[in-house]
Amino acid sequence: MTEEQVFSHMGLVRSRTLKWIEAIDSTIFEVMPANFNNTIQWHVGHILLVQDRLTLRLMGEKISLPEEYTAWFGPGTKPADWQGQPPAVELLLQELREQTERLQIFISGKLADKLAVPFLHYETLEESIGYSFYHEGIHLGYMMGLRRAIEAKTA
Repeated sequence: MTEEQVFSHMGLVRSRTLKWIEAIDSTIFEVMPANFNNTIQWHVGHILLVQDRLTLRLMGEKISLPEEYTAWFGPGTKPADWQGQPPAVELLLQELREQTERLQIFISGKLADKLAVPFLHYETLEESIGYSFYHEGIHLGYMMGLRRAIEAKTA
């Protein structure tokens, strides 16, 4: 893909994620129904954190988010284990809105660059970013499932 295509797809994926999140009732962001390990709030933070990690950390750079985000939203974490107060959903949404442009500035001219940190079978930044689109879609699907479970319980 060209850089323009990658940026276009990155914007499309993020805009669809944000559109869905912004359309739901904010009172369900922190609700965790039975048989679920995470909340919509966790998935929003996880998408944000992992996008930074797949772009910056794998290129040997420091992620731009606070270190606490890894303890709250990293792989394998869950709200039941949180220490302290995680960021409010409004802050997470603002960071999601700003992240795409910030990362596009970093990515510019580097798509073919080799990853500094190996990840699965990916070798370049472009491949890692391609995976990030898939990852964000998976978590959007999880959030949709959470919403259905929450709404079914309250119906």
